[in-house]
Amino acid sequence: MPLSLGPSSSAGRHEARRRQFHDLACLLGLAVDLEHASQLGHSFRVAVLALEIGEGLSVPEGEVFYGGLLHDVGQILVPRPARSGLHSQRGAGLLRPFSSLRALENVVANHHERWDGMGWPNGLTGSEIPLASAVVALADSLDTQLREVSPPERVDAAAAACQRMRETLVSAAVADAALGLIDQKPGLFATLFDDAELRRLVREVEAEPVGLDGLEDIELVAEMLWLIARVSDSKHAHRVGHSARVAFMARDIAARLGDVVDQWDVVCAALLHDVGKLLVSPPILAKTAPLTLDEVTAIQQHALHTRAIVESLSGLSYLAHATSSHHEAWDGDGYPRGLSGEAIPLVARIVAYADAYDALRSDRSFRGALPEELAVATMREMAGHQLDPGMLDVALDALTATPAQSPSDLLGFQAFFPAGRGPVLDAEARPPTSWHDVRLTDSGRVRADLSALGALTSLEEANLLDHFTESERPSIAEAMRRSTGPHAARAHTSRKGHAVELAFSRDERGLVAHVRRADEVARPLRDLAFAHRNFLQSAEAVMFTDAHAVIVDVNYAFTRLFGWRAEEIVGLTPKFLQSGQHPPALYEAMRDSLVTPEVGAWSGEIVNQTKSGRLVAVELRVNAVRDASGNVVGYVSSALDITVRRREREALEASERDLRAKNTELERLNQFKDQMVALTSHDLRSPLASIIQTAELLTETCGELSAEETRHRASLIADVGHQLVGLVTDLLDLDRLEAGNLAIQPRRFHPGGLVHTIAAAPTSKARVTAVVRDDRASVVADPERVEQALQNLVSNALKFAPPDTTVELGFEAVGAGGARFWVDDRGTGIPEEALEGIFDRYHQLGGARGSRGVGYGLGLAIVRHIATLHQGRAFAENRPSGGTRFTLELPPAESVVRSALVLGPADADLRRVARLLESSGFVVFSASRLAEAQRRVAFEAPALTVVHEPWLPQLPIARREGALLVAVADDDALGRRPDLDAVFVRPVMEVELASIIRAARPEHGGSNDRWLAVRTSP
Repeated sequence: MPLSLGPSSSAGRHEARRRQFHDLACLLGLAVDLEHASQLGHSFRVAVLALEIGEGLSVPEGEVFYGGLLHDVGQILVPRPARSGLHSQRGAGLLRPFSSLRALENVVANHHERWDGMGWPNGLTGSEIPLASAVVALADSLDTQLREVSPPERVDAAAAACQRMRETLVSAAVADAALGLIDQKPGLFATLFDDAELRRLVREVEAEPVGLDGLEDIELVAEMLWLIARVSDSKHAHRVGHSARVAFMARDIAARLGDVVDQWDVVCAALLHDVGKLLVSPPILAKTAPLTLDEVTAIQQHALHTRAIVESLSGLSYLAHATSSHHEAWDGDGYPRGLSGEAIPLVARIVAYADAYDALRSDRSFRGALPEELAVATMREMAGHQLDPGMLDVALDALTATPAQSPSDLLGFQAFFPAGRGPVLDAEARPPTSWHDVRLTDSGRVRADLSALGALTSLEEANLLDHFTESERPSIAEAMRRSTGPHAARAHTSRKGHAVELAFSRDERGLVAHVRRADEVARPLRDLAFAHRNFLQSAEAVMFTDAHAVIVDVNYAFTRLFGWRAEEIVGLTPKFLQSGQHPPALYEAMRDSLVTPEVGAWSGEIVNQTKSGRLVAVELRVNAVRDASGNVVGYVSSALDITVRRREREALEASERDLRAKNTELERLNQFKDQMVALTSHDLRSPLASIIQTAELLTETCGELSAEETRHRASLIADVGHQLVGLVTDLLDLDRLEAGNLAIQPRRFHPGGLVHTIAAAPTSKARVTAVVRDDRASVVADPERVEQALQNLVSNALKFAPPDTTVELGFEAVGAGGARFWVDDRGTGIPEEALEGIFDRYHQLGGARGSRGVGYGLGLAIVRHIATLHQGRAFAENRPSGGTRFTLELPPAESVVRSALVLGPADADLRRVARLLESSGFVVFSASRLAEAQRRVAFEAPALTVVHEPWLPQLPIARREGALLVAVADDDALGRRPDLDAVFVRPVMEVELASIIRAARPEHGGSNDRWLAVRTSP
């Protein structure tokens, strides 16, 4: 099993192990997140944020990054209702037995402790809390809070949160480190919530893990894979321990098959075989009723998910094909690819037996566990259809001999994988490899105990040569005579037929024979026999080369993939496959790995060239074949076209994005539902009760009240009704704003006129004054939405303004085209810690400020969303002289809408004019009441205005440079007035209106700031 890939140097091996640990830890963090759809990306964000915060503190990078990545791993052991109080301790206990993760135990155990002693589970305070735990705690809390904040507000929200948590959750030093990070890298928070960028950040992290020293490669992999399998299985009650049991049983089957398969390949594939089910909806897996076609498809997709996940794991990607094929069927009726027979990888066929047996012998959502006799009978029926019939007897012998208590828990795992004792397969599973030294005379006579030699050859001859056949003796005698120093071992066969390896050396005491049993002598032949059986039908392109890399043979899949016939390339080296896409260093690293005895293999993705010159990406695996003496006799390579895999990976990523989007939308709808329930049960009850009470009083006293009293009470009902209509309108607007469904229509208008118009509206409380510092200025924005925002700010200020005071509404130009609006009240002010939160939906202040006036906490939320739509900002600050100033700032913008006003009663002629304008590219705004027309004329700056003739004297349409004023009358009686550029007789001809439109459109030579007044008679 090539767990150590890449360069054979110690530095290269260390980097390979670090990358392998990194990939497995990331998969473990992702698996924990996938248990909660709302937490997708949480572990990655916490890990990256903790690493960045910890950069300015004396804390090991490996502790904060991997501690952040695995801080919630204990959630798999704690029932949902109790998770907040127990998962940190359970997570620490889960990591404790594993030497590769033990250094993270304290980080995970204490990441919910607080600096002020109000945390859990132990109520630690101050410096009692490990620094790495405090960093992870701050990163965890920041991510939890920022998930609920809109993207433009995250940087400010992060800074405010760090200030709040300073010397409460964490020490001042940790909070200051986070604040420094926010100042230096404000763009980090946008990156953290961008899925692709977040994955890139995590992939590029080079933090050094703590605890890898002294670990065998296989120990590291075994520990991490068991935890990943545990997380995967924990999602479904009936599957707890399933993957570990399958690994236990599959290894027994592999052991009985002998050397034809690597037992560690089987164990790793078994632990990972269901990891793709993390992406399948739990209700589907737990469903007891018959599955729908879509649900069956969703479950079958887990094989493709498994493949994509395993492909991402350093050192294990070569197992992706086998791991995802355990649901392929011998008769070709399986999934995901419909492979059949020996085209199914042997590893997958072994795992399929163990998986099927454990499924039959376990309780499932739709049935109970089957007794052993019935399970065995069912397996026999499956052989030849779903399962490989050639290994039926071997597999059933192994499965029925498996102890009833297979390693489904931590203790069972430790017994199966004894961590800390070197390679973790039990000693019986490894062939004996120890040498025995036998002292000889120069003639070959044994000078000491014969027992060691006799145990190897099953003979008790006193002379070494007599243990071997006559044909073997000359070469052995020659080796004895030439033994002036150690020589390479050679294999010989004893007279009893035992394969024995011999090597000779000479020291000061004489001749020494080094002897061991050569069970490996026949291994190349057995391997080749097994390979030949799978060679022709393999779905992978297989190539055999000799020790000099000369091609000996290729299979049909190879010729199909690369386009070369076997007779064209046998006798050549594989250099003709090189595409030129890779540097020479890659091929040098490949060669070094293959010739290094401790490695002997290479795998990875590589781009090759077909006969036609087409480039094809393949997953390549090359293994060196050695004889009993360790000499390389050839190489076997297998290549799998990963074009389909890449499409599947893209489909998986698209599916994940769709799932995240749907989860986000469901969260939003769920929050909206909760808020609507709260609003309906609390905020709507009082107004409705007031309406009912007043109406009932009117009914009971009808005829007894004066006309004035009746009008007063009816007006109360109308006021409350308008209040409720405004509330519903605000709710709908806010929902559309938050869902991104409310578009703005920016156009040029005059904010000074808008401010004067709003301030002039009558109020029942404090007086509103207008302060316009740039009366002639114009800005580009959506005037309707700006007006809505200012109305909300003024309404909010009036609620909290003391009697007989003034609320100030102001405007000033900012730079070239920017605008700043403000509203000042004379109230009691707002607590500093609440200034940011008051713009949240449904946020209401209590105390003295909140006791005056009634509100629903929607107006200011709408203001902030409107500011965001304009790429501006809205904020509040307390004034030194008392009260609060609310500010709306809009940046400069380009005009994107050419607008026209149509002012007058909605008669057929005006509607026809409006349609002509719309067909010419204008966005038309109409006003059918004189008051609305006067309000629009006060601040709009359209390119064209159509006015009903009787209204013209009452509308203050200021003549600007380059403006056109055109009247439309019933006849010519009016003649040409000096303030009009033209007079059209009604009905207006399209050609006449077209000439005015051309004059008002800048692309046809007209001004960008022209007015057109069309006078029509009634």
